[in-house]
Amino acid sequence: MNAHSPGAHPPGGHAAGPHLPGAHLPSSLLPLVGMLTGAKHRYRSAELSRESIEAQLRKPARFAPPPFRDLAVSRADDAGFPVFTVEPQQAPVGTVVYLHGGSYVHEISTFQWKYVGDLARTTGVRAIVPIYPLGPVWTADRTVPAMADLVAASGADVVMGDSAGGGLAVASVLASGRPLPTALIAPWLDLGLTDPALPDLDAVDPWLSPVGLRVNGDAYRGAVPLDDPRVSPLFGDLSRLGPSMVVVGTHDLMLADARAFASRATDAGVAVTLHEEPGMVHVYPLLPIAEAEAARALVRAFVRAHV
Repeated sequence: MNAHSPGAHPPGGHAAGPHLPGAHLPSSLLPLVGMLTGAKHRYRSAELSRESIEAQLRKPARFAPPPFRDLAVSRADDAGFPVFTVEPQQAPVGTVVYLHGGSYVHEISTFQWKYVGDLARTTGVRAIVPIYPLGPVWTADRTVPAMADLVAASGADVVMGDSAGGGLAVASVLASGRPLPTALIAPWLDLGLTDPALPDLDAVDPWLSPVGLRVNGDAYRGAVPLDDPRVSPLFGDLSRLGPSMVVVGTHDLMLADARAFASRATDAGVAVTLHEEPGMVHVYPLLPIAEAEAARALVRAFVRAHV
C-alpha cells in the first residue's frame, strides 16, 4: 500500500497541532484554536482516531515541501521512501537529520517544513528529511532500523525530531550505535503513556489526549512491546546518546516524557538541557506565535555548537 503522495498537509488531523493560519497569533488564542478545529475532541475519541488513520490510508496526505526560493531542495527515493534534502545555496556547515512528528500515523505538515527551512537558513546546515512510511503500513520493527541506517549513512552531526519524530530520533540514534547529539521538540518517548502526571497534563493540554495517542501508537508499534526501546526509547540505554536538548511547553502532554527523559539521561551520564516554557502547548516552537522564536534560537544555538 502506498502511504505517500506529493504536496502539503491538509487542515486538521495532525498530531503536531491543529491547522493554524500563517500569520502570528497571540499564544493566548491557541486553546480556542484547538477547540474550534476539534483537535482535542478527536484525540479524546478512540473511534475518531481510528477513522483518522483509515482516512490517511484511503487518501494519503501530500508531503512535498513548499517552495524555498533561497534554499536548494532535492529528493531521492532509493531508500524505499522519499528523502528530501534542504540546504543553503552556499556549502553547508553540517548535517541534521529531521524526523517529523504526526503521532506516527500522520504526514509531515507545512509547519514542520517551514521549521526545517528556517533551520537550514539560519544555521547553514543541510537538513535531511525522510518521509518515512506511516503506521500501520510500516511498523516500528521496520521503521526504526531504516531510520538508524539513514542516520548512519547521512553522516549526521545532529538528529532532531518533534513529537513522535522526537521519539523516533532517540530510538534511531540508539539503534545506530552512534552517540549523536539529539535536539528534541516535545518528544513522545513512552508509547505506553505510563507517566502518572498525564491526567493532570491532559486537563491543560488543549490538543492532545492519551486516548487517541494510544490508538495511534498501537497502529505504529505493531507487535513490538510497549516498553521496547524501539517505540519507547525512554526505557533504552540512554548512555549511548550524545548531548541532548529538549524544548517543551508546560501545557503539553509530552512535558511528562520530557522531564523523565532529562532525569534518566542525566543519570546515565548524558549532558541534557531541558527548556520548559510556561503555558505553551504541544510543539510550540513550530507554531506562528511570538514565543516560538526564543525556542528556535535555543535550538539553533545547540545545532551550531554540534556541527
